[in-house]
Amino acid sequence: MEMKKKAEKMTQQTLLGFIKKSEKKKETNSLDFPYTPSKSSDLSSSTENCQDISFELETELLNLGETSFNGIFTPITLNIDKSKREESGEKENSSSFHVSPSFNRSRKKLNYKEDSEDEDDIGYISVKRKKSKVIHHSDDEFEMTVSENENGKNDESDSCSTVSSNQEENHLNTRKPRKLTNKDKKRNIEGKSIEMGKNMVVEDRYLSIDSPDKKLPFTSLFNTQKKSSEISNHDNEENYKFLLPEYRRDADGNSPSSPNYDERTLYIPPSTYKSFKPFEKQYWDIKSKFMDTLVFFQKGKFYELYQIDADIGHQLFNLKMTDRVGTMRMVGVPEANYEYWASKFIAKGFKIARVDQLESALGKEMRDKISKVKDEKVVRRELVHVLTSGTLVNEGIIASDMSTYCMAIKEEYEINSSVISYGICFVDAAAGNFKITYFKDDLSRTKLYTLITQIKPKELILEKANVTPKTIKLLKNSGINETIWNFIKPGIEFWDEHTTESQFLMNNYFKDNDFNNWPPALKKARNYPIAMSSVGGLVWYLKTLKMDKSLCSLGNFEWYDLIQKTSSLILDGQTLKNLEIFSNSHNGGLDGTLIKLLNRCTTPFGKRLFRLWLCHPLRSVNEINERLDVVELLSDLSIRKFIIDSFKTLPDLERMISRIHAKHCKSKDFIRVLEGFNTIYEILDYLSKNLKQDNGLLWKIINDIPNLVDVLNDWQKMFDWKKCKDEDILIPNPGTEKDFDNSQNKIKAIEDELYQMERDYRKQLKSPQITFRDIGKEIYQIEIPKSIEVPSSWVKLSSTKSVNRYWSPELKVKVRQLQEAREAHKTVIKNVQDSFFSKFDENYFQWLKVVKSIAYLDCLTSLSISSMEFAEPSCRPQIIDSEYSILEFDELRHPCIIPSVSSSFIPNNIKLGGSKDDPTIALLTGPNMAGKSTLLRQTCIAVILAQLGCWVPARRAVLTPMDSIRSRLGANDNIFGSQSTFMVELSETKRIIEESTSKSLVILDELGRGTSTYDGLAIAYSTLHKLSTYVGCLGFFSTHYHSLVKDFENHPKIAACYMAAHVDEDERKITFLYELRPGVSSKSYGMNVAAMAGIPEEIIKNAEIAAKKFEISSQSTQSNKTNYKSCISLASQSDFSWLMKLSISKDPIPSTPDLKRQLYVIANTF
Repeated sequence: MEMKKKAEKMTQQTLLGFIKKSEKKKETNSLDFPYTPSKSSDLSSSTENCQDISFELETELLNLGETSFNGIFTPITLNIDKSKREESGEKENSSSFHVSPSFNRSRKKLNYKEDSEDEDDIGYISVKRKKSKVIHHSDDEFEMTVSENENGKNDESDSCSTVSSNQEENHLNTRKPRKLTNKDKKRNIEGKSIEMGKNMVVEDRYLSIDSPDKKLPFTSLFNTQKKSSEISNHDNEENYKFLLPEYRRDADGNSPSSPNYDERTLYIPPSTYKSFKPFEKQYWDIKSKFMDTLVFFQKGKFYELYQIDADIGHQLFNLKMTDRVGTMRMVGVPEANYEYWASKFIAKGFKIARVDQLESALGKEMRDKISKVKDEKVVRRELVHVLTSGTLVNEGIIASDMSTYCMAIKEEYEINSSVISYGICFVDAAAGNFKITYFKDDLSRTKLYTLITQIKPKELILEKANVTPKTIKLLKNSGINETIWNFIKPGIEFWDEHTTESQFLMNNYFKDNDFNNWPPALKKARNYPIAMSSVGGLVWYLKTLKMDKSLCSLGNFEWYDLIQKTSSLILDGQTLKNLEIFSNSHNGGLDGTLIKLLNRCTTPFGKRLFRLWLCHPLRSVNEINERLDVVELLSDLSIRKFIIDSFKTLPDLERMISRIHAKHCKSKDFIRVLEGFNTIYEILDYLSKNLKQDNGLLWKIINDIPNLVDVLNDWQKMFDWKKCKDEDILIPNPGTEKDFDNSQNKIKAIEDELYQMERDYRKQLKSPQITFRDIGKEIYQIEIPKSIEVPSSWVKLSSTKSVNRYWSPELKVKVRQLQEAREAHKTVIKNVQDSFFSKFDENYFQWLKVVKSIAYLDCLTSLSISSMEFAEPSCRPQIIDSEYSILEFDELRHPCIIPSVSSSFIPNNIKLGGSKDDPTIALLTGPNMAGKSTLLRQTCIAVILAQLGCWVPARRAVLTPMDSIRSRLGANDNIFGSQSTFMVELSETKRIIEESTSKSLVILDELGRGTSTYDGLAIAYSTLHKLSTYVGCLGFFSTHYHSLVKDFENHPKIAACYMAAHVDEDERKITFLYELRPGVSSKSYGMNVAAMAGIPEEIIKNAEIAAKKFEISSQSTQSNKTNYKSCISLASQSDFSWLMKLSISKDPIPSTPDLKRQLYVIANTF
């Protein structure tokens, strides 16, 4: 117990920043951060030198009991620190994130300059030196300059002018590791850290590499501070007081307690803003508008996070913390690893803003020369884009080939109305594809639920206070738990239809700025105001992410029909869920789902199209048979193998041509696109030569693909593809781009002059050993043997044991000219690249049509692969067009079973419909666990397979296309919708009755189980009567109400069948045979199943006694009710009453096929 108390006390002390003396000895380096010793440094001999310093620091740490920590609370950081605060026992009013104070006494701070070129090679070196000391090393041809910090201070200003020279940092980053002198070691112990060699891991400056045997300290958000630095920490509090909860306001001045508070923005007092350094102003100008977003701010070759963002990075991923810019805390990651770290933060649910540095220090100097306006001493930076989990576009961040959608929903609802209208727009940002839809829905939001199930948006845009609670509850209960919710202000942010139209015109998203030239889907949306408003809400949001121009200007808008009532098999959201089409019922994953079984597409864009196919299987007999013809043709292994092998080499062309349009594509990726299209035309050429021209759909696909071979040939003439792929830079062939040629010629002329100067120096100093040497950024240094004297005007830059290196005055001028020419050439190269991308984008819709055609072919190939891999027997379904619906399968199996189990799976024969006299509904009985639900599901999935154009796992399959599949399975309540199990059951049954037709397939599993026996039996009775007599659909109706079977035993459209089982009554054992047989199961064998479940024997025996009493009592009650026993069922009596009403009706009786069928059924019932 005593040890436990000590541990708890130590934990609390650790959380508050106290570190015991015995622990501190192991963590001396962390106090003097940043300290990154060279790999070759040997500090073992310096232990004695640092003991006094360590002891002094430890002593001061132990006296920090009175130190107070001022925290910073923000919405973005609340959840991260909540668990930590709970565990540490902090009070509710304690701060979530604390200022990270520093030790100013012995720390040597970073020379981390604004100059991007200096930042490219950051080293931990001291600044404010009075003198640079040159140290020679006999084993190294280069020299190294170690700057000495006399006063322990650093220059924290962020400007282009720097204290240390470029030469100094270049040597620090290029020289080989060397042994340190005793003096050097002592300096390192006092807090200096020199990074030596590019072979050092760059990321080590910022990151603490996680490893299994390295435990992260629990004090990740807390640092200790010294009493001597209380004044500076007080200044820090004053500078950032506006971040504290009691002082924080949004851009409109609202406090966090206000209902109008906008957590996305921040108000910075003018007096505070005025005190900021130029870089801080640049940062807070952006960050104050994105307080709910992590801002990755580029400095040189690093992206940095500051203040509360730094706290989050430090807390979540143990990124190293330092206070580098003024009083701002900072963590950082290398530019090369930006996508890796951005994806990790996005996976945690954060938004990521990327701010890029648009120029180097040299570029700024060149700009300042020609600029008449005096600019701040800070290079230009700009917000490039904001990434969220619903708007990912970067190839290195997107984790899935499937579409990621951001969806805006506009709801219109009138009180006391039974109809709700929705306008919805959603975008796949990576592919640049918008979809718009409008529909009227019932009070259960059936269509909205279907759309959400089909699309699974990653991000939602909703109007603040303008969405009904029932809609919110439905969205929360739709299986989109990881979705980001954005509630934006009506009108101002979620634009109405008029504002949306004017914004499209004002922003010039399309070349021809006229309504008549808008994409057809966008013009259609103008007829539905709330649909147009949903477009506005989404576009406003994309505008805040800096993505609206690149996405909208593509013009890739489509109208989305979520039902496609006239052309496809309707699968509503409940059916997609019940049949486990996209997610299983076990854990919401893909295992056991139909999409995992069938989606064998090779290309990413093929996989995305196949999901849409699965949402909308075909209904037309001709279209289904055309697909089946192609699937059968592709069963030829040689053709299929060629297509698959060729498709494997294709990149994600759909997404990449979208990035080319946005000019966010790498040069080497542009080559991949061009090579990908070349591969496509090679595939088409092969298929044209090896297929007959009467191959229907496949030949039509090939002929409809635009011929862009000549365009690709022209691209091969414009630049060197191989060089572009190897060097990731677009170099146009001579004569292609005039500006590029002129810039390159200018550079070459300067370089020729430099080499002429080299020859002149050799003659002047009479030494053939004189040559130019590039050392880091100080290029073209004259390397001269030490024995040769040089003019006094020459500036010495570096040296080795045998040579010195100089710049002469005229050489320095010429080098500067070369550097400026090369800097200008970078802009020319960027302009050339943009020009090439714009030229390629002129044929965007033709390229897109090629991609869609290949995606279609890929989906057909996927169906062929799945069809051929079904275990035997499997067959091509016979799709027929008949007046009477038919569903007939011989030896049907569930396709999603594990292949190893398929041999032991019991197949079943199914026969429903076919003529006016054949039963259309199977009334299914049998014990629990006998396979009733599996039979229902496998029948529905077999229909989906057939209407997709896939083979079916059966020996024989004959069917007419169904117009919809309606299902009611399982017993689930809806907590979010405040609905009981029985209410959910009845709501789904209501929709089935209203929306089913004689061409529908309906499955109802144990309807009426959620209420009392008699009420449940009555509802099941009425529903079965309605579906069999008046709707005329095909389907299964499983039940445990055996009296229901007896009442409908003479109904011409109902066939009784059961799942067989072998029962041993003596031992109370039951063996399930999983066979579908005609007739009725004698019992439900509930007691046997109870015994299998392990219910105690005593309880089962008592239950059997009670069951017999209930049975006797029920029979007695029925016999004593009346002596009259009607020989006509209640259903027949109901039918007779309906006929009487029909006969006395004054309205004319329509002669419809449905009425004729109903009258025929009723006539055969009596």
